[in-house]
Amino acid sequence: MLDTLFEQVSSALVWLACAVAMAMGGRTEKIGAASIWLAWLASVLSQVRSGWVDPQYAWMVVDGLLFLALVVLALKGGRRWPMFAAACQALTLGVHGAMTLDLQIRSVAYLTAIAIWSLGVLLALVAGAVFEAAPERRARVSATL
Repeated sequence: MLDTLFEQVSSALVWLACAVAMAMGGRTEKIGAASIWLAWLASVLSQVRSGWVDPQYAWMVVDGLLFLALVVLALKGGRRWPMFAAACQALTLGVHGAMTLDLQIRSVAYLTAIAIWSLGVLLALVAGAVFEAAPERRARVSATL
């Protein structure tokens, strides 16, 4: 599951981004962090390691559910960061769709594109926690640093 250095580093980034959002963010950021962490866990548990040349259909479902969660947060959360995160997640779904439609796409390109757009989601979450959190919460956290 977490055999390669890339998997370990990317997993650490997910944990770090979610921890920052939980510590510094408001309700929207905490819901976003929980959604992203659950999607990460579901992806780790559902990956098919025997056929990297094939689309990861379970990942596609997980990514679709995360996209829906981010869209709901964008519509109801009153924050800007979920819109950017949902856009990155939509691009991730596009990558899944491209791989499904054209199996000539190499698995390295497929996995790299997913990783890049996933970083966009994490960056949006951290930016939301840092820049859009309540000012008093930011002041309290920066005073402890």
